[in-house]
Amino acid sequence: MDRQIVYPAQIPLDSDLLNAQRNAFVGLGHLAGMAYGDNTVAAGGFACTPGTGLAVTIAPGSLLAAGVVDTSAYGTLAANGSVLVRQYVSRDPVTLTVPGAGGTYTVYATPTTVDADATVLPFYNAADPSVTYAGADNSGKAAPTVRQDVAQLGIAATVPDGVYPLWTITVPAAVAAITSDMIAQAEGAPFYLTIPELQAELSQGQFVKSVPSTGQTRIEELVENADGRAVFGDGNTDTVLANLADLPFSDTTQKIQAFTVSGSSRTITFPVAFKPGTIPVVVVTGNMAYDPTWDAYAVSYCFNNLSSDPYTPAITNESIVIDATYLTSRISPPIGQSNDTSVIHVVAIGEI
Repeated sequence: MDRQIVYPAQIPLDSDLLNAQRNAFVGLGHLAGMAYGDNTVAAGGFACTPGTGLAVTIAPGSLLAAGVVDTSAYGTLAANGSVLVRQYVSRDPVTLTVPGAGGTYTVYATPTTVDADATVLPFYNAADPSVTYAGADNSGKAAPTVRQDVAQLGIAATVPDGVYPLWTITVPAAVAAITSDMIAQAEGAPFYLTIPELQAELSQGQFVKSVPSTGQTRIEELVENADGRAVFGDGNTDTVLANLADLPFSDTTQKIQAFTVSGSSRTITFPVAFKPGTIPVVVVTGNMAYDPTWDAYAVSYCFNNLSSDPYTPAITNESIVIDATYLTSRISPPIGQSNDTSVIHVVAIGEI
């Protein structure tokens, strides 16, 4: 950042004072650009609370937005078109009147630069130092004394061009006063977490750690597809996180267990027990093994019934009991139980 140098007994010039302020202004703008990015709009403050009746009160705040150093002459300094992030400030609380009930309105900020606080200034009379001029050349004209970067606040049903939305006020019909539940942050509002807020979020573990553990991959970007899917990018490949609608069941408490067992046991235990008190839906199929004992092919499996209820299949939250039946047999009767080893495929659906 540049700093002016002055010397003892030097005749002070207006440009010395103006350059000192411009240098600080430029330095602050570049610091803001480093923190938020040269083309990022960011807002801080501007809390919105209900006012009296159909009105809201906006707290003081500031807005960062890209611009240039000076679009017009700054005192005796020429305009400067160098790109710079500028800070626009609303110093005091502002009350905005909501246009009416039964509508949705947006509170917005407009970045504006104004030369203000015009005053008739005393000037030095070089021809007669004992006489003070009122205004430049003793014209008596007022001149602005401060260049202000102001965040001007407004409210409207339709957001004008060149402004930044902050809050949305949704007012039901026939109401006479604004309440907190009518106020929401506007879509695209340029609010960012402060450093203390970021620290609080990090301490709660709500962000991905910057150093992945063994076997993990650093997430470099996160975007949302048009269909609502979140896409995580690691710089090489993208992985899509499915929507709820992509899941097999609308009831997300339902889970699938699909597995294979082999042997001659009639009781098959689920790898993970389902929720106690629930009965899963189970589908079983198996191999078409030849059984020389019955001279038959076992191709169909059925559930045993509970001993306590001959009409209820022997299915619990932990296991099932099955029997094999024969599709064909060259002996009579053509139905029986197989003791041969079978390979059985099980799909069970239920609440875990």
